[in-house]
This record gives sequence, structure tokens and C-alpha cells, in this order.
Amino acid sequence: MTTKIDIYQPMTKSEFNRRIDQSMEDSKKRNLIRNDELKSEIERWEYKTATNARII
Repeated sequence: MTTKIDIYQPMTKSEFNRRIDQSMEDSKKRNLIRNDELKSEIERWEYKTATNARII
């Protein structure tokens, strides 16, 4: 049985820093996403996770 602990794990400091670095590069290249588009995308992730996993 899947639990929330199995699905959500904290990211490592290395992963956190990698994501920040990637975001800075994307910003320099003007490879950005609108906040409302990002919110919609995240909501789809949450829906997909909720429908694909049994959470107790």
C-alpha cells in the first residue's frame, strides 16, 4: 500500500541547488512560464498523483 511518505520525499540540498541553477539559466534565456500556466500544470500533477496512488 502506498502512503504519502512513499510519494513525497524531501529534496536533497544538491537537488535544491541544481533546480535554482536551472531556473537562473532559464531566466537568462527567457525560457519562462506564466504563473497561471504553472499553477494549472501543478494541479494536473496533483490530480494525476491522487488518481494513480492509494493514499492512506
